[in-house]
Order: sequence, then structure tokens, then C-alpha cells
Amino acid sequence: MKPRHMAWVLAGCVVIIYANSLSGVFHYDDFHSVVNNTSIREAGKIPAYFSEPAHFSADLDKIMYRPLLLVSYAVNYALHGYDVLGYHVVNLLLHLGCVLLLWRIVVCLEGPQRQQVAMMSALLFALHPVASEPVNYISSRSETLAGILLLLSLWLAVRTPRQTAGSIAGFCAGLLSKATAASLPFLLLSWPEGTLSARIRRVAPYAMALAGYVLLLELAGLLPTARSEPVRSGMAQLATQWKAVTYYLQLLLMPVNQSVDPPFLEGAWSQWAVWAALGLSLSLLGLVVSRCRGRLRWWLLWPLWLALPASAVPLNVLVNEHRIYLASAGLFVALAVLLARQTHLRRPMVALLVALAVLSFQRNQVWASELSLWSDAVLKAPQSSRGRVHLGTALREEGQMSKAREQFEMALLLDATLLPARINLANILYEQALGRRPVDTELLRRAAAEYEAILQVDEAHREALTNLGNACRALGDLSQAEGVYQRAIRHHPQYPDAYDNLAMLYADQAEHLRAAELLVEVVRLEPSRGEAHKRLGDQYFQANDLLGALDAYRLACQLEPGEPSFCYNLGELCFHLSRQPYPQAQQYGEEAERVYGDLKRRHGAYRNTQQRLNQLTEGR
Repeated sequence: MKPRHMAWVLAGCVVIIYANSLSGVFHYDDFHSVVNNTSIREAGKIPAYFSEPAHFSADLDKIMYRPLLLVSYAVNYALHGYDVLGYHVVNLLLHLGCVLLLWRIVVCLEGPQRQQVAMMSALLFALHPVASEPVNYISSRSETLAGILLLLSLWLAVRTPRQTAGSIAGFCAGLLSKATAASLPFLLLSWPEGTLSARIRRVAPYAMALAGYVLLLELAGLLPTARSEPVRSGMAQLATQWKAVTYYLQLLLMPVNQSVDPPFLEGAWSQWAVWAALGLSLSLLGLVVSRCRGRLRWWLLWPLWLALPASAVPLNVLVNEHRIYLASAGLFVALAVLLARQTHLRRPMVALLVALAVLSFQRNQVWASELSLWSDAVLKAPQSSRGRVHLGTALREEGQMSKAREQFEMALLLDATLLPARINLANILYEQALGRRPVDTELLRRAAAEYEAILQVDEAHREALTNLGNACRALGDLSQAEGVYQRAIRHHPQYPDAYDNLAMLYADQAEHLRAAELLVEVVRLEPSRGEAHKRLGDQYFQANDLLGALDAYRLACQLEPGEPSFCYNLGELCFHLSRQPYPQAQQYGEEAERVYGDLKRRHGAYRNTQQRLNQLTEGR
């Protein structure tokens, strides 16, 4: 088969098997990194991605330095907003690019006469279900983006003629996508051809680029040593990573029980499973080093070099399928090399590829929605409190409040200290209480008690402060609601809703000037929010500050001319002022006529606009 035809076969296999991923949705981390991340909505902020890591996420506790990943999100948003199809298309194309580059690398390193090995390697990599997470999960794009850049850099470094400058540029771009790309210098240094001194000279510029990257992370405070509270100790991290080896090997050899939240616990040196995994790992490593030679040894050691960056950094999630996405490529090539000598195994290999394709297709269906994803996770790990929180959230989004509440309560039974479970349970109780007629005050008190329990653990918990204030207000305890809202402002002075909630409380008590003072802070923090300007105008009007109301209504109408109520309020106030003995009465009348005329053109007979226009015409 000609190389061009092989490329088309690989592309066809990837597209066919992963076509059903295109109907997927955004999932858990996608919301803080993509959906709620306002930074990706403005192309003008792209240069800041490279200097300000805070742009990575809407949640400042989850910031990372991956500027090129953010650029890819920003391009997606610029082209089609939050239509998730486009994001999935990019993920699929990145996986396809990784498959094609692996194929070309194997051809370069193993020789053109071994096209069969290259093709089998690429097909295993393309079809194995371990790729389903990087393809289906938008936030796992970091893995495929760094992967395609690492493979591109490696290909440019080993092809004939070499393109060293392009390879180094690709390496640097990979580092700006995810730290996985840091494996490249180790791969190049361990390549079994050429003298050691020649390999060191070749790797030197890559090492310098890597050192610069580490320095950049250090200056940004993003290295683990710069964090005030590490996720786990170094010894616990080492034990966990040794234990994870057996999990990943099982996942690669028998990908039949995949889960987004596998039942995997943190390792400790007192656990026999850690020592068993350590013994197995060292035995396999010794076997590879002593029995294998040349390129085969290099391919078998590939996962070791790829695993180093992820293993060195303690993360909240202990194991993830996407972490072995690129690491698996070397094992697939080694398997293809070994099987190429066994011609009688060709038919079983075809059967294996078909089985892998079917499993991947089925796994894509699990990723189709948050509900299907977390239902599958809880089914496979019923003791996972994290899985139950996510399932409860998915049920809540589907409107299944009672079932969602059950999941949150079960999560708290499994782990009473889990704040996400408690805040979600409190929110469910609050929403159910307000949804009943009359309002269920007993449920409201239970919700308030849950919020207070959260604040005993984290006194600055923003959502708990906000909703506790709302619950107290709904219960009629206005004094306590006022105190809670003020606490929210003290802890979160840049959070506009903290001011907004207290402003609404004062407005209900007819303290319109106090409400207006707080709404001034809201529009300072969110100057483009027309609705906030409109409500500021309402409070000024109620306080009889008509000129203040006029300015606020003008801004609201200017910001959102398509919202008829904003401009209608401006028209009504101008009409009212035109009837007063003010020197500018005529100008107010002319402004009212323009506003009403524009309302009529945009929205037809909106409220009494025609009557007002007639009155203004008659009064000339």
C-alpha cells in the first residue's frame, strides 16, 4: 500500500470510530476552564495568556500555565462561541494528527521497509480506548496538543534531513501547552544511535529551553515547591505513582472497565499493593534493560520518559486515562515490532483492532452527557463520594432534584467533610423550599444550617455566604441577612453579586439611597452590565434623584438597546422631565421622542409608546 493510501486509511479509521464523539457536551473541568472563563472570549487578551497564568481558569485555585491551550480555546470561541461541536472537531483532529505523526516517526526510525510495523503501531494508537478521554473531554486537549507538538518536534529531529530549528520551536510550543512535552530531551538522549557525546550536544538546546520553562514556572509561582499546601507529601506521591503502574498496565491490556472516576486510592508504603507494584515495575524494567537491545528497548522505555513530568507533580486526581495517552504509543510500537515477526498472528491482530475500535465507539457513548458519564462512574465505583457529587450535579441540571439530593446525601455519608457535596445539598434544599407554594420554611432552615456548617469550615466560602444571606432573607430574618451579605462583601470585595444582594435587601426596605450606593459598586465592577445600570436608575428614581436616574438609564439603554424595558424607562423619565419647569425641558422632550420612536421601530407597539409620541407631538 502506498504511503498516501495508508494515511487515508488511518484518517478514515479515526473519523469513523470517533464520529459519535462530535455530539458530546462540555464536562466537569470544561466549565471553569472554557465555559465560565471570560478570558477566552476576548481575542485581545491572547498576549496576556503568556504572562498571566490567572487567565487559565475562572477559578483562581485551578490556574496553570498552558497559554497555547488557551489560544486554541480562544480560536474556537471566536469561530463559533460555545457551540461544543467545534471544540470536539479540534480534539478529534489533534488525535488524528498524533496518529499520523507517530506513523511517520516509526517509518523514519524503523526504516521504510517496515511500513507494516508503522501502520500497525498507528492503528493500535488510533483505536485503543485509552484515547477516548483525550478525544471526548475538551479539557484533555492539553494532552493531545502537547502530544502533537512533541511528536512533531521528534519527527523533525529524526527525519532526513533534520530540521533542528523547527524541532526546538515545536518543543517550546509543546511546553506552552502542557509539561508532558518536557519528555522530549530524555527521548532524544536515550536514542540508541550515535555516540553519547553527540547525543548530549544534540539535546543541549532542548535542555536549555526546558530550563527556561522551569524558571518561568518558578517565577509565576506554579511549581509544586511554590505552593503553600502541597496536595500530598513526596513519599505519598511516590507510593501513589508506583501503585498506579499496575492500574495503567491493566487499563492498556484490558480496557473493559474504564471509568472517569476509577476506584483508586492514594498509595502508602504500608500497603502491600504499593510494594507489589514496585516489584512488578522493577522486574519489567530489569527485563527490558537486560533482554532487549537497540530500538526495541527504546520503544519499551518510552512510557517511562513520558510518565516523568506527570508523576513528579502531585495532583488532586490520582489517576487519569489521558495521562498515559502519549505514553502508550511506545508500547504499541514495541508490540507491533514483536508481532511483525509472527506472521501467523495477523488474523488475531485484525480481530484485536476490531475489538479495540468497538470498545472505543462504546466508550464515546458514555461520554455523550454528564449524566451518562457520571452514572457509569458511580455504577463502577459506588463508594466514590466525588463521583456521586458529579452525578448529583448532572441530575440537578436535568431537573431531577429528588434524585440529585439523594446523591449528595449519599456523598456526605461517604465523606462528611466533602464541601462540594454539602454546598450542593444545601442548594437543592434551598431551591426545593422556594419552589413550593407556600414556601417550605422547614427546608429553608435546613438549607441555612447546611450553609452555616460550610462556613464553620471555610468562613469565606463565597457561595455559602451568598446563599445563606438569601435563605435568611427568604425566612424574613433581614437583620441576619444583612450581616451575612456584609461578610460576603468583606471577604470578596471584587464580587459584584455580594453588593447586588445587599442592594436588593435595602431596596425591599425602601432604603433607596443605600441600595444605590451598593449598585454603584456593582456597575464599577461590571460596567458593561446594562441591567445593573437600569436597576441603579430605578433606585435613584425612587430616591427622587432624577438626574442620577437619567444618567443610569441612558447607560443601560446605550449598552443594551435591544432590551426594550431599559430604553422605555429612559423615555418615561425624559417625558416626565419634559413636563417640569426645567430650562432643559424641551431637550428632554426631544430625547423622549427619539427614544420612543426607536422603541416603536424596534419593538412595534411596546406598552404606551404610541400614546407618548402623540402627547409629545400635541405638546409642541
